[in-house]
Amino acid sequence: MKEEIEKLLAQVNDLKCKTAKDVEEARVNLLGKKGEITKLFEEFRGYAPEMKKEFPEMKKEFGRKLNELKQAATAKIEELRSQTVSDASPAGKADDLSMPGAPYALGSRHPVSIVRQEIVDIFRKFGYDVAEGPETIPQGICRTPSSYPPVIRILSCSAPTRHPCRFARWRT
Repeated sequence: MKEEIEKLLAQVNDLKCKTAKDVEEARVNLLGKKGEITKLFEEFRGYAPEMKKEFPEMKKEFGRKLNELKQAATAKIEELRSQTVSDASPAGKADDLSMPGAPYALGSRHPVSIVRQEIVDIFRKFGYDVAEGPETIPQGICRTPSSYPPVIRILSCSAPTRHPCRFARWRT
């Protein structure tokens, strides 16, 4: 049993793993439910009552060596695990998953809006301006367009030019 402990201790000290999967396999083989170190502990528990009566010093020595073996295996596996984690992320800084992602481009402009903008650009080249206002325009603006600068009227007068309401003064 003493030789097995020393053999496993040498195996733990020489343990080298390149990937996280290899580290996990080594942990299961050594410290798992059916691992080598666990088997030694079960074997020791079987001999412990007999050893306690006949050789109490030997029991302490084997118990101490088994615990040292388990601690060495645990430390080595943690060391290998931290090495594989640091190798996996060479940047050293992981992305913050709580931050919002990159925004999506939302669609495109409507064809009518594109044509309207092209028409407005053409009239601006000729010196006109665009004025947007209320849906109903006072009659004074409709009667005397020459008193204002040239404007493309997006929303024109709601009544036709020869309608009687343009000539009479209605009070409502």
